[in-house]
Amino acid sequence: MALLYQNHLRDLFKYADTCDPQVKCLVAAHSPFDSAINPMVFPHAGVAELPEVDGYIAQVWSDTARSEMTDPTRDGEDVEAVFQKAFLEYNYFQNLLRGTKKELIVLQDPKSDSEGFPWQTYRRWYEQTVVASSLLNVASFEVALARSFFCTGCVSRTANEFSRGHSGNAGSAELSKLSGDFLCHVGGRMPCCGRTPT
Repeated sequence: MALLYQNHLRDLFKYADTCDPQVKCLVAAHSPFDSAINPMVFPHAGVAELPEVDGYIAQVWSDTARSEMTDPTRDGEDVEAVFQKAFLEYNYFQNLLRGTKKELIVLQDPKSDSEGFPWQTYRRWYEQTVVASSLLNVASFEVALARSFFCTGCVSRTANEFSRGHSGNAGSAELSKLSGDFLCHVGGRMPCCGRTPT
């Protein structure tokens, strides 16, 4: 199964190169740690060796990093260790591509897909993954889901104003429910209001 997937990506990226040799062929993949928890198969090393592959987008965010880890200091008790797991996952990808000229982009997704948690919890998880990725020697970040970025004073913007020119889309009902206290970590100006996050 893994070899079929690897060959499929090779053929797909070869075709992309014939259409536009300037296009980058990046593979967005979960880490093997996440694949082990959510039974998935992916040939990470085999795909990384393909000359048609220009790099990886490490699909690590609060949902992948929240899966419990066994803590040997607590008699094998399972604990939530978002920072530690995110650091482990990001490091896997950095080491996978070490010594190659392939690019590593790390995902920065501020909003967990899991529902029912207070915004302070989402923010804490996001900040832990950002700190973990900041400890890597990586300069490229993918900021996912523009609807997930909020800053004080932006909540009155409509979904169209907020997402115009950016990936993702936000429901205006979702925006209106927010307190406006969820700040973006990534440098630069916010797409919704032009403010610099603090």
